[in-house]
Amino acid sequence: MADSIRQQIFDALILRLRTISVANNYKTVLGSNVYEHKTTAWEASQLPGLDVQEGDEAVNSQGEWHFFTLTIEINIAVSGTASQQDVRKAIADVTQGVGKPPSPAANVKFSSLIDRVVPVSISQPDFEQKDNLFGNIQMIFNVFYKTLAFDPYLQP
Repeated sequence: MADSIRQQIFDALILRLRTISVANNYKTVLGSNVYEHKTTAWEASQLPGLDVQEGDEAVNSQGEWHFFTLTIEINIAVSGTASQQDVRKAIADVTQGVGKPPSPAANVKFSSLIDRVVPVSISQPDFEQKDNLFGNIQMIFNVFYKTLAFDPYLQP
């Protein structure tokens, strides 16, 4: 059986974010370290990196359709030595990667599943000292999509 539309969207987003590299016309190499629901501390070898998590999901029923708003949280982890310019490049690359990647191949699956994606917020960089210094920036996006009512596997 195929995955639910929500799972397909999440998988397609992860694939899209993994294309973030200088070779694909981005400014960073964030795509080399993309994690889903990371539960362990960041290691220096994993920086820069992304941790992608699903947040809340709202649903609105209208006739034979369910309209969903899925919150996606993307945490950008950078080395504590990253400049503010590097942090801004990382934010720009994630924004572009989620919204309109320069590689058409990365765009097809995700775009065919969703109605639209909207950036909601970007946190101030937060640098902290644990075993080593690193910075974290949280970006939140809302992804809008629809399915047939009570059938999370089918879209119109």
